[in-house]
Amino acid sequence: MSDTAVSIVLRNEDRLAESHNSNDFATRFVYIKGNGSIFKADPNSNSIGEYLGSAGETTITTGNHFAWEVMDKKDSLLYYVDSITGEIIVKSNLSKLSS
Repeated sequence: MSDTAVSIVLRNEDRLAESHNSNDFATRFVYIKGNGSIFKADPNSNSIGEYLGSAGETTITTGNHFAWEVMDKKDSLLYYVDSITGEIIVKSNLSKLSS
């Protein structure tokens, strides 16, 4: 669930726990390929939809994953949390993606 993904990010990024709350994050369910390509996905059926862009980084496994994209709106960071293992598989800086 998306709330769990936010909790995982907060737990793994100690510095966030004191300065952030749940309103500082936005989530969506995606399919991310090993090369960082991101596609819309449906968490109920695991169907893959349209191409959304790139995470700017490869996944830590270089494999494909259904994941929760967790956007830290306060610090302009994106985290991709594997929907099965709960592992953060990609961390990207939004400012680098925009430039």
